[in-house]
Amino acid sequence: MKTFIIEACTDLGCQVDGAHLGPDKIIENENYQNIKRIMKENIEKSHDKNDVNKNLDSINRFNETLYNQIREVIKEGYFPITLGGDHSLGIGSALGSIKENENLGIIWIDAHGDFNTP
Repeated sequence: MKTFIIEACTDLGCQVDGAHLGPDKIIENENYQNIKRIMKENIEKSHDKNDVNKNLDSINRFNETLYNQIREVIKEGYFPITLGGDHSLGIGSALGSIKENENLGIIWIDAHGDFNTP
């Protein structure tokens, strides 16, 4: 199966800036033909740790774009590999994939080991 890399360049779901740079760093020395970059909006991001709705509208718009891109790539016969940013991109990536594949599995590789830590 052919793969398609989707760079989901976002850090809207965290207070610290910089996670949106991750996808470029991962593939900077590779020559891939099938790449689509989805960038976060140029917005003033909330850095307030107490803001529980932090960047919610922007995160929703970003994930809607990612959702649609994932579905399009799958319909074209590709296996999408999403490289991101922060954890908020999992929403659009997982929902777009499950919409096209009932038997879905996710391989989640993270930079730190807190995924299952309460």
